Amino acid sequence: MASIVDSLSEAFLDTFAPLKLVGFAIPVYFAIVSFMDGNLPMLYLWYGVISLLFLALLTQGIYNVRRSKREILSLNPWALAKDLVKTIVAVLPNAVVWFGAAYLIAQNVTIPVEVDWAQKVFTWVLFSIVFAIVMTSYLSFAKTMKVVQAYNYKVIFDSCVDVLIALFFYVLQLALVQVVLFGPVAYLYSFFRVPFTHWTFLFYSSIVAVVDLSITANYLAQIAYECIPGNNEEYDNNYDAPIDLIDEAAERMNGK
Repeated sequence: MASIVDSLSEAFLDTFAPLKLVGFAIPVYFAIVSFMDGNLPMLYLWYGVISLLFLALLTQGIYNVRRSKREILSLNPWALAKDLVKTIVAVLPNAVVWFGAAYLIAQNVTIPVEVDWAQKVFTWVLFSIVFAIVMTSYLSFAKTMKVVQAYNYKVIFDSCVDVLIALFFYVLQLALVQVVLFGPVAYLYSFFRVPFTHWTFLFYSSIVAVVDLSITANYLAQIAYECIPGNNEEYDNNYDAPIDLIDEAAERMNGK
């Protein structure tokens, strides 16, 4: 089963982890400051930068974990740019088509039940299924970096329910991680009466966002390994020996 604990540990054991956590937190910090200052043009600018950067880092991170590379978040700008383009090609058409279809269905199909919440439940279920399909498509691509895998609908339809369930548990676990990362720090700031708008807390929050990104990449790689058919065979074909991601992560943590 995918482990959030291993994902959290690996985030701090990544190669050049301090440099990455601080460096990638800078645009997040500027976005937060722009939001607090009400500077919408700069906020939109930084939001765009963060969205593209984090998408590239997430995709590369999933691939790196799946291939048991020593780094999770990449510092290679060329590799990030290339993977970003491939990710957009792989994911955007699927997202537009599936979410567009879900929107049209939700707008034009009425549940024949005279209960106020029935239509809302139908809409939530519909978009949850579509989200699962798109996420499974993304993971099918990210684990191999082959765009064609994002359109392997047989595998996607066979796996999307398992992926959705795994993502549900991931969200719950990530929420607990936020309590661990923010709880003690928030208590200290409250105890010493330092406002949460202080730049140190804002920058710490930005670093946590990068930690969350690394955790997400690691956890999604584990989900892809466990939930999407063909992962084991593909991995064995590339490395000539079956490797368990969690065992491999433990070995890296122990310095092996």
